[in-house]
Amino acid sequence: MIEFKNFSAGYTDHFVIQNINCRLVSGKIYALIGPNAAGKTTLLRSLIGDIPRSGGEITIDGQNIKLFSARDLAKKVSYAPPEINPAFNYSVSEFVTMGRFAVNRAFWETDEDIEEAANALITMDLADVADKAVAELSSGQKQSCLLAQIIAKNTDIILLDEPAAHLDIKHRADFFRKILSLKKNADKSIIITFHDLNDAINAADSFMLLKEGRLTACKEKDGITGGMLSELYGTEVLISEFPDGRKAVLPRFARAENTI
Repeated sequence: MIEFKNFSAGYTDHFVIQNINCRLVSGKIYALIGPNAAGKTTLLRSLIGDIPRSGGEITIDGQNIKLFSARDLAKKVSYAPPEINPAFNYSVSEFVTMGRFAVNRAFWETDEDIEEAANALITMDLADVADKAVAELSSGQKQSCLLAQIIAKNTDIILLDEPAAHLDIKHRADFFRKILSLKKNADKSIIITFHDLNDAINAADSFMLLKEGRLTACKEKDGITGGMLSELYGTEVLISEFPDGRKAVLPRFARAENTI
């Protein structure tokens, strides 16, 4: 379980996020949403100790994260940035196996590391490109590569920052199917930042609404209304539901009298 208790973070002259209070349980996908510059990435990176804390605390399973060593925190939490551009010409297999370094800190990979990495490559349909350079992958394959590294690392908490930002609709659907499968089969806590609210409303179990560095709501998906989203983004937003249970989030581009 993750708990934010009056948590604030930022820099000497600027608190990016302020007085965050929220409790997150395992086995759920949380959609972290809000306008640009709301502090979403800062909140994620605070969970891995990348952003200076200015007040309050974050606990994981009851323990303050500032009491974790870097190694122990890395065993608990994985973070994936929006995109990867490796400094070296790593192969897919090498990149995925590097996720195991946080687990054992060994100079050479163990048999267990090799097995976990191989299984992650299979899970993410990357076995056929295992020897290919990461730099040569498509955007969709790179995101799968990031997730494969996280699967190999096998942490209880997974943080994904705009993972589908550069994916077309087919690859987005494939990617989130794998995320849903990971949640179902591995009982992970997964926090994902979204700009596409249609992805969020169909993939997430719960929502964290962030505006100007403050958490305005932390609710189950069924508690999220068009009015709440309209207030969050400062524009009229509607939520429609289809007979099969899927939902769509629709902004209003024109006034009603001008629509056909």
